[in-house]
Amino acid sequence: MGKFEILKLDNKKSYTLFSKKSFKKILNLDNELPQYEFIPICKKKVQEIFYDSENNLLKSAGIILSKVIDINKAYFKIEREDYLIGKKLVNEKKVYIHSIGINDTILDHSMFLIEGITSMFSTKFNIDFENILKMVFPNLIIENKIEEYKILSGKGFKAQMNFEQVKFNNYSTKIKKTIEMLTIQQLSTDLHDDEFRKFVSELEKDCKEIIPTEESKYKIALRITQKQI
Repeated sequence: MGKFEILKLDNKKSYTLFSKKSFKKILNLDNELPQYEFIPICKKKVQEIFYDSENNLLKSAGIILSKVIDINKAYFKIEREDYLIGKKLVNEKKVYIHSIGINDTILDHSMFLIEGITSMFSTKFNIDFENILKMVFPNLIIENKIEEYKILSGKGFKAQMNFEQVKFNNYSTKIKKTIEMLTIQQLSTDLHDDEFRKFVSELEKDCKEIIPTEESKYKIALRITQKQI
């Protein structure tokens, strides 16, 4: 049985980096940011496999369907593609999560996925999702090598910082790309929102090699793995 989750977006910042050397420069900001402690937590790999039909029927309906494999757990995820309104990022988005076995397929869980899709959208679809899910195949894979850190301050502020080497493999265009990214997610309560904004402001000021982005990894993948005309 799947469930809906609300993901907060206003307490998260994402960046692209010039190179992996930028990671070390950020970790060496002890003198500039002595009030914060960077604590290494773990290294892990996360893979996300995106599915669609040959003529992109899911994408044309605003549906993003993927399978996420995170260490020893896996789940299918359904998102709406319209959480970007114009160029403004909304504060939160709703996703449908359905836990599965690592080797499970779309067809093993098609009933739950159809339920998730139809429950997420208020629009009534004139689409036979049962047949569409029989036709979908992996058309994009994102592999993410993550170095995870906790950020702490003496005032109770807490955040998670991930250094990410992200590999995109677009099966439709046969193009592969790799980029370096940084994500920072506030973990403490809303009382520390000002401290979160202060931290990312200091980070951006002291490290010019990080470039803020509001694009999701899925959007970045589609953009940089398109064939040039």
